[in-house]
Amino acid sequence: MNFLEVYSAAANGGLLTGVTLELVNDKLIDSIVVLMQLGHWHDSIEGSVTGPTTYLHLREFIKRHKKTVEGRYVAAQADAQSERADRQPKS
Repeated sequence: MNFLEVYSAAANGGLLTGVTLELVNDKLIDSIVVLMQLGHWHDSIEGSVTGPTTYLHLREFIKRHKKTVEGRYVAAQADAQSERADRQPKS
């Protein structure tokens, strides 16, 4: 979670530009989507919040990239469903 917060702060604060910003944004979004899929981590993440500034930059990043995060989450869910269907024995 710390790396997500640090990279979110860098991306939000204008410390990154060009290709570097693209790569960091892409990695952050992919990591957020993975965490969304791993429901068993949600309670641990919520439990790590100690105040209103915890994950402040990450929350801002997610807000700024909400449509992309949601789109990738839907695509990841569809991919996971397709993989499960592919593993089912064929009749």
